[in-house]
Amino acid sequence: MPDMERLIDDLRVHLASTPEERAYARGFNAGKYFARKQAAWCFAFGAVIAVLISIAAWH
Repeated sequence: MPDMERLIDDLRVHLASTPEERAYARGFNAGKYFARKQAAWCFAFGAVIAVLISIAAWH
């Protein structure tokens, strides 16, 4: 499904009628991708913290 989403995002940028709409679409896409990366980092950080807490609880 990510391929379809990428296609729709590119289509939104391509079909923008004004430079402002094009800039908005690019910024929207960039923000969406950044939010996903940030969520992945937060999940990874939380997993590491959970492991460290469980290790500390055993000692």
